[in-house]
Amino acid sequence: IESGAEVYVLGEDERPADNIYGEQPYGDATGRRIAIRYYPLPNKPGGINILDLQDGLNHEILSGKPPFPAFHAWGEWLYYAHAIAGKTLLRRCNYLTLDVENVAELPPERGDYSYGTVSPDHRYYAVSVRPPGGGPSQVHLLDLRTNRWEPASRHIPKRMKITPSPWLCH
Repeated sequence: IESGAEVYVLGEDERPADNIYGEQPYGDATGRRIAIRYYPLPNKPGGINILDLQDGLNHEILSGKPPFPAFHAWGEWLYYAHAIAGKTLLRRCNYLTLDVENVAELPPERGDYSYGTVSPDHRYYAVSVRPPGGGPSQVHLLDLRTNRWEPASRHIPKRMKITPSPWLCH
């Protein structure tokens, strides 16, 4: 590279992989561990792993169809959806201890869940949900302390003017 930067390939896995977006990185606050989302190959399932950049160990957290983890940059937890025994759960894995916890059930009657984010205080989970009957997706908000769902629009002050970003309106 002309800048003199050194570039490294992280791991030797043959599956396509990503760390999603640079502006919303998946990694712990120490910079020691990052999450990697693997896409499946015909002979190998996808998954989510946590890679330790100090010792090189690659810890599998989820095997199968990997969802996009919830955005929660530089925190102590990686949040993700996981289908277990016919239920979809929001789970979290501690980057350093690798302990996994069930956080909440994601009820199927709300629709199909997509991208989400968790607030810095771990209180709220905001997620894009496409209704079961079709139509445009809406952002739903789950209070993780009370386990109550509501449309996120209820939290936008009525006097606030929402203007779509020009780069989203092609």
